[in-house]
Amino acid sequence: MLLLIVTPHQAQVLALATACITPQASTAKQDCEVAAAKRDRA
Repeated sequence: MLLLIVTPHQAQVLALATACITPQASTAKQDCEVAAAKRDRA
């Protein structure tokens, strides 16, 4: 995961942090997170 700051008035993009997403013990929780990510991209 990468956190970016983007503004329409600047040509630059500022990358703040990176984080690895690791699978949780419960696959049901992971499935919900994948579904949420798909909704965010739509």
